[in-house]
Amino acid sequence: MPRWSQVFLFDRTAINRIASAIPISGKTVLEIGAGEGVLTAALAKNAGARGKVVALEIDRSLSGKMEKRLHGVKNVEVNFVDAVKFDFGGFKIIFGNLPYHLSSKILFKIIDSNFSRAVVCLQKEFAERLVAKPGGREYSRLSVAAQNACDVKILFEIPRFCFVPIPRVDSAVVLLEAKPSKGRLRLNQALVAALFQHKNQSIRKALMHSRKALGVDKKILLSLCESMPLREKRARHLSLDDFAALSEWFESSILANR
Repeated sequence: MPRWSQVFLFDRTAINRIASAIPISGKTVLEIGAGEGVLTAALAKNAGARGKVVALEIDRSLSGKMEKRLHGVKNVEVNFVDAVKFDFGGFKIIFGNLPYHLSSKILFKIIDSNFSRAVVCLQKEFAERLVAKPGGREYSRLSVAAQNACDVKILFEIPRFCFVPIPRVDSAVVLLEAKPSKGRLRLNQALVAALFQHKNQSIRKALMHSRKALGVDKKILLSLCESMPLREKRARHLSLDDFAALSEWFESSILANR
């Protein structure tokens, strides 16, 4: 595996399907993980002369291959930077073949940015976590955060042999469409994260075991447990509305008395 754990997509059909997943003619597009510039070139073509692709790549050793691939392409700006440190704020449309070891960090960064639509290639198992429903094996904190902020859809899968070097897992391409602020529920992310640390326990037990991480006094928590909504349910079965109700209780009852 290369230094940055890159895998490079070479299948032309998959590349064209990604580049054509949403209309980008005349738009400015951010691409994360440009690699050798194969998808970059396809995006530049679809963006057209009035559009632009701002490509991010951490590995400067790929500059020669990228320069050769993009020779004569005038609507691409290549930045050899770490995407984790790059400001996504000015981009409404984002594409990316996200490195497996940084998928969560970069995805949360996309969700927290001012994006409108994102098309990202991810490890298949990771993509399945994004769309997982309550009670499912893959349901997680990531599922809750992504689905609260976006409409999430798996567009298609890409077999592992479409990449070089061949990874151990298949991939999937996911479309994220940001929900308006008024369409998002107010969730206490520290609470959600803590509950998923003990997702198979009752909410009451999970909170007791997470009280130190949440900075909550045991006596206060015990005294307010009877008013706790959903206290016998488990985090892995909670819907977004359930997490919102718990977050409201937690902030108004627990944090207010801390």
